[in-house]
Amino acid sequence: MRKFFALLFILPLAACFDADITIDFIDNDTAEMNAVMTMGPEFYAMVAQGGEDPCEEGVGEAQADGSYLCTISETGSIDDLIAEANAPSDHDDMNSPTGGMTQGYVIERLDSETIKVSFDLTEMLSDSKPDEDMGEMAAMLRASFTGHAITMNVTGASVVETNGTVSDDGKTATFVIPLEKMLDEDPGLPNSFDATVKTR
Repeated sequence: MRKFFALLFILPLAACFDADITIDFIDNDTAEMNAVMTMGPEFYAMVAQGGEDPCEEGVGEAQADGSYLCTISETGSIDDLIAEANAPSDHDDMNSPTGGMTQGYVIERLDSETIKVSFDLTEMLSDSKPDEDMGEMAAMLRASFTGHAITMNVTGASVVETNGTVSDDGKTATFVIPLEKMLDEDPGLPNSFDATVKTR
């Protein structure tokens, strides 16, 4: 799953895609992560041309319109998920606003039945701003990005606190980043999407 998040952080400016990431705390011991990325035809063609498997950790399927669907699912213990998410990286910067979340997300137990998840938004957007001399190209990119988004969900028995949107049943916190925000000098987003949930 770490490779999937890493891909989101190094996406080229011309990448047109949709991503939906969900972490579901099924009970006090078990969690499931699902990530689905739909790559636009141009983005997929560029990745495929590099000779790399665009869905190495999951199940990939080329679509009739030239796009590509990558689905990654993992189910395991919450403790294993925490260890994977919080594993250090050579590029960690603990002085950054999000405390070095170079894996893309941090998970921690606040107590035996409460989990906090934080997705790093600053890293995701830091290298996505258009060059000042792009002129009309920036407007063209914005038009192609419209309608596409990165959606992050955290689900548990109940949401305790979040800076995202809580579902009607109170079990899921959601944060949506419209792709065109990646082109804004000031996207008006918080440093991270945070969600604290009960596991039972």
